[in-house]
Amino acid sequence: MSNNIEPQVTIITATYYRPDLLARCIRSVQESTLQNYEHIVVSDHCPKARQVYDLFKEDKRIRFFENSPPHVPNHGARAHNVGIKAAKSEFICYCTDDNIIMPNHLQLVHDTLASGECDVVYLKTHEVRIGRGDNMVPRILIRDLAKDLEPETHVKDDLMYSDPRDMSQLGHTRDIAMKAGPWKVTGECHKGIEDTEFLDRLDKTAEGRISHVPIYSNVYYVRNACFYRDNAYHSMVESLGEDEVFVYPEPLISTGVISRAMLE
Repeated sequence: MSNNIEPQVTIITATYYRPDLLARCIRSVQESTLQNYEHIVVSDHCPKARQVYDLFKEDKRIRFFENSPPHVPNHGARAHNVGIKAAKSEFICYCTDDNIIMPNHLQLVHDTLASGECDVVYLKTHEVRIGRGDNMVPRILIRDLAKDLEPETHVKDDLMYSDPRDMSQLGHTRDIAMKAGPWKVTGECHKGIEDTEFLDRLDKTAEGRISHVPIYSNVYYVRNACFYRDNAYHSMVESLGEDEVFVYPEPLISTGVISRAMLE
């Protein structure tokens, strides 16, 4: 996409201590049927996030930002505010670093909001149960990304066909977000659940201009990621050498997320 062409949709990714999964997220966005997008990646004091971005920076649709210090518990809220402020598109959606979007996601978000009939859209989410605790991250990395991008065709036995209310389903106009106000950090939200608080406020501000599209368009790897981090993986990220980017580069290479040449 030329820098002179405004993107049709902005997708925001908050990233925290998950360089391996961030690469997988970025690759899923690159497989979108709608190619005129911008992908804003915001590091929340995340070691290696900039190095991951550097591997993909030839793709000018990707823009990289970092939260200012100090770090505060926020489950991505601060990064989302950075992304909304920086967005060049009127239409905004989200994908956290530990999940992926399917190829139809950006197109559906754009087309629904561009109709002018709504300010907020909710799509549907495929859930894949991974588990929680240590060694969750490699369970995701060994999965074939190409198959997970078409889950109803290739990995039907892994799916839980539920309909959670989550930010991964969400698309909205920039204008309605400005009216609703910024994402709030964990300590400012009821039960510390920042996406529920923002969605409730967004829905109230939209005053019924909300569309529910019954089409699956994203994959959520269920592992209570915000609340039960993979401590084993987290420690390995901290111990990576200066020139090392990933804890598990081989699964990323074998599943086509990155090429070996990218690491040379």
